[in-house]
Amino acid sequence: SVLVTISPSVTGTYYLGFQAYSLADQFNLFVDDIAVDVALSNATFDPSDFKFYPNPVTSILNLQYSKEISTIAVYNLLGQEVFVKSINANQTQIDMSNLSSGTYLVKVTSDGTNKIIKVNKK
Repeated sequence: SVLVTISPSVTGTYYLGFQAYSLADQFNLFVDDIAVDVALSNATFDPSDFKFYPNPVTSILNLQYSKEISTIAVYNLLGQEVFVKSINANQTQIDMSNLSSGTYLVKVTSDGTNKIIKVNKK
């Protein structure tokens, strides 16, 4: 088991590659249990004033913040955006019932700052 921590110095798109050696002419690389955990912090996004529930979610995810939430974006663990919505309110509900079971990253944007949360969908 290998754990690698990458701390980018700037924002942007990062690509990860794998290199492996195998028997001649096998042309296979089996990779399992890869997780990307995004841990962002922003001094102006006050996490004590932010609430989201339930987690895990079955259908409706409730979000509320002391400031106006401008947008919500939901990403799968492959980094693909599966949902995006303009909110422009302090609280909202996101219907996740049509998403497959699994883990998702939800990016909440408020006043030009972002908060990324991990949400498990049953």
